[in-house]
Amino acid sequence: MGARAGFAAAVLLHILVGGLAISAVTGGPREADQSGALATLATNPAGVLLLWGIVAGLFGVGLWQLLEAATVTEVDPKKRWALRLQEASVAVPYVAVGVTALRYATGTGGSTENSTEGATAGLMGTPLGTALLLLAAAVAIAVGIGFLYSG
Repeated sequence: MGARAGFAAAVLLHILVGGLAISAVTGGPREADQSGALATLATNPAGVLLLWGIVAGLFGVGLWQLLEAATVTEVDPKKRWALRLQEASVAVPYVAVGVTALRYATGTGGSTENSTEGATAGLMGTPLGTALLLLAAAVAIAVGIGFLYSG
């Protein structure tokens, strides 16, 4: 159940990031990354409640992946440790984004204004920037939909 909630959280974040990228192209806020999506959710009470669900889901997937790593049953010790490392490495991004979501849910989220807005503005300043940002939005949304169908 926790893993499914985590995959649902990943779907939501990818779709939000894609939506923010499209918004940046059309003149909206230029924080088209996961922190920008989390900051957007944190701006309203229902979003904060959703953030707590995202935190639980992402930590659930991270824990599940760590348990998968701990319970690898490969006989060959080298293969066993390689599989453990592989499973544990999948947990890292989920836990990292979960920690970021936790910071926003508790009201201590950092500002992404300098890094994200600067990167998006810089990209928009290039000749193909708008097209590249729309492509990034489409990819983020497609990944979210891919999670939706596979999860």
